[in-house]
Amino acid sequence: KLQFLYFIGRMSYEACLDAVTKAMQADEQGAVDNAIRYYGDAVEQMMLWSRREAAKERKAALMKNIQSCLDRAEKLKEQKVLGSAREQAQKAKSLEDGKRYKEAKACYVRAAEILFEYKKTQTRKDVQEVIKGQIDSYMKSAELLSLVSETSVPTHTPEGVYVPQTVTSTPIMDTVSLRKPEQGQATHLQMNRMTAEEFDFLRNKSSIVCGSKLPIWDDKEEGYPSVHPLTSANVYTDPAPPKLSDKQLEHGGVWMRPTEFLPPGVKPCIVRDKVDPLDIVQSVVGNCSYVCSLTVAAAYEQRFPKARLISSAMFPQDASGRPVANPTGRHAVKLLINGIVRMVIIDDRVVASKG
Repeated sequence: KLQFLYFIGRMSYEACLDAVTKAMQADEQGAVDNAIRYYGDAVEQMMLWSRREAAKERKAALMKNIQSCLDRAEKLKEQKVLGSAREQAQKAKSLEDGKRYKEAKACYVRAAEILFEYKKTQTRKDVQEVIKGQIDSYMKSAELLSLVSETSVPTHTPEGVYVPQTVTSTPIMDTVSLRKPEQGQATHLQMNRMTAEEFDFLRNKSSIVCGSKLPIWDDKEEGYPSVHPLTSANVYTDPAPPKLSDKQLEHGGVWMRPTEFLPPGVKPCIVRDKVDPLDIVQSVVGNCSYVCSLTVAAAYEQRFPKARLISSAMFPQDASGRPVANPTGRHAVKLLINGIVRMVIIDDRVVASKG
């Protein structure tokens, strides 16, 4: 009887050792599926051994090893799931960079689905919240891609300055307009279905804002297509810059170009790394509502970078769509004004105090 029990114990020990060794080897080699399976085998063998084990200390050691194998197997399962979701998200980003928006959207949705199924298996609230945050991020990316048209692909000049090939103005009523196209509509300039009379009214009657004429953005004669890439032989100066406030004048505020106040060798930058609402400080700017609007827009772009709420409205842009400084100081801003997207031309001067 003693020999039989020794033989059974020896077999259990060797079976456990074999399963654990295989699991650790597979784990070190990055063979996740095999490692998970072998850790499961090790747990099963140690459970069988623990049922026959009479010594309390040895049984406690077995239970500790069982828990270690279970924890490692669960960790590997988590890495596998998160890795699969991350792979789908990276694939989506690559497709998005290649302007294949529908495929990119599907990959983001798949990444969210993978995490959603994994979230069901979790009992800890903090883990569920982290997973939920990542799911929301992937779904938000998918929603933003739903707003992008694959037919409007940008082109670039040899100098790398962004030049819209087919730019469209989208008034607010576009999303609710269900009227069928009518003959004579200005569809070459506007996505919304307005008649030629309506378009002419917007062009001629609502283009003067604060004494300045603001052309429709994609008007081939007066809009951005007529001025890109915003370069010329002479440095541009806005003929009618905004009037400085009393507080700005009290502090010695004047209009200055970046080259006048930046240290030697430092090139002007339109957007540094990323948009940050904390970069906006009111100081002596007298228009509180304007500063608040900028801050909210910056906060939105920081939370949803793909929306590019601010940076996408500033031109010229480089090959990646980021706004860049124009050597001539001439820039365009794309704004929705009086029911239609218009172009606002400005120079690169900012308010600064001498000294």
